[in-house]
Amino acid sequence: LDSDMACCLCLQGPVHADTHSSVSIQASDSLKDILRSRIIEPRTQSGSLSPTAYSAVLFGPPGTAKTTTAESVAAALGYGFVVIDTAVFLEDGLANIASRMAYVFDRLERLRDCVILFDEIEEFCLDRTTPGLGMESRILTTAMLTRLNDLRRAERSIFLVATNRLAAFDSAVVRPGRLDMLLFVGTPN
Repeated sequence: LDSDMACCLCLQGPVHADTHSSVSIQASDSLKDILRSRIIEPRTQSGSLSPTAYSAVLFGPPGTAKTTTAESVAAALGYGFVVIDTAVFLEDGLANIASRMAYVFDRLERLRDCVILFDEIEEFCLDRTTPGLGMESRILTTAMLTRLNDLRRAERSIFLVATNRLAAFDSAVVRPGRLDMLLFVGTPN
């Protein structure tokens, strides 16, 4: 990962459990159990019978620790942690979103042993059937779907999509097979 990309992606090194709490942080017990059984244990325990998950949508109201949950997964695995938000794709201006998207995903696909959090990227995954949605938005959604699919198939890192607005997503984003899991993140307990 080149240095300018590391800066714009908010790349952090491996997140250690001693500096951040483990997956037990502020997530409901059922969410913790799912993350543990589908993401953490298949990578840390030989003989785990659970299928290995490489992706998930974390959805729920604002302030429910979706980002902290993603950081905790990275900490539990000793993986690096990268945050991608709308600003990363807009860095080269509106006219260059498609080329910037290619630039970002080309680098993400090279990462190994990393948790990638796509935070609030709904604008790039909008429901293409929405009346009045412009052609540019439809094309961006299609491009994002393709790139997310490529990232998922690479199986090199884990990526999580955090959103407060699951209903805004195109149905193809959340259909079975696109991402491994849809996980509701409620009020921390």
